[in-house]
Amino acid sequence: MISVLNMMLLAGKINNEHPQAMNTGKLLPLIISLTLLSSCTHYYYAPNMHNVPLFQQKEEFHLDLSGSLGNEFTGFEVQAAFSLTDNIGIMANGFVVDRERDLYPDEYGRGHLIEGGAGAFVPLHTNIVFETYFGVGLGKVENGYDTGITSKLNLNRYFFQPSLGYTSDLIDIAVSLRLSGLRYNDIRLTGTLEQEDQDQIRCISKNPFSVLVEPAITLRGGWEHVKFQLQLGFSGNETNRDLLQEHINLNFGLYFIISDKYRNKKSYSAPE
Repeated sequence: MISVLNMMLLAGKINNEHPQAMNTGKLLPLIISLTLLSSCTHYYYAPNMHNVPLFQQKEEFHLDLSGSLGNEFTGFEVQAAFSLTDNIGIMANGFVVDRERDLYPDEYGRGHLIEGGAGAFVPLHTNIVFETYFGVGLGKVENGYDTGITSKLNLNRYFFQPSLGYTSDLIDIAVSLRLSGLRYNDIRLTGTLEQEDQDQIRCISKNPFSVLVEPAITLRGGWEHVKFQLQLGFSGNETNRDLLQEHINLNFGLYFIISDKYRNKKSYSAPE
């Protein structure tokens, strides 16, 4: 991998040999372009979106289909939740991410996460809900490097997620905080990596467990049974800040709600 310094020296040599062909105005864009092309950072974790159903009664079913975007990835997410009773809910989440480079076909990053959880929700007022969920997930992260070598890491993630939100027929607003324990296992390499990448794998092997603090804000708007959802989430690693990971997840999608409360509004009454 050509370093940025070498690229700058190369550009300077061209400028010296052909001063009329390249001035400062042309040199700067070249350096920026070469720097972007040489970027080869590999991430080993990306946060998925928070599942925030804001149930108000039993037998509600919620389904979310969203696209996700980070600094270095695009993804797709499917999340579902169901309220078993007037205070107990369950959830299931699926998350797939991918990053490919057209100029470097051997360089890529991809992964997936599947998780389930259960918890409790309490309607505090007609439109205010507090909820807390616990869950566990299984996933895999795979990276391809410009040398043709690949790495594959299996992971487990455990989470505790309280949230507080306002929900109505037309709009939902919620804030949530997910505290996660991330553990890597079964790390596989097909060869020896370049020093920076090899050091990152070695760091994960020596420190396979991380504690993550992941806040998010969720906005939904639309109709009773279908809403548009926008969520912005952040992920911070509190115990292993050397782990190369995504810190942002911005997602947008459709949120579907099936609930008797819309058909029986006269009989439904949340606690005052």
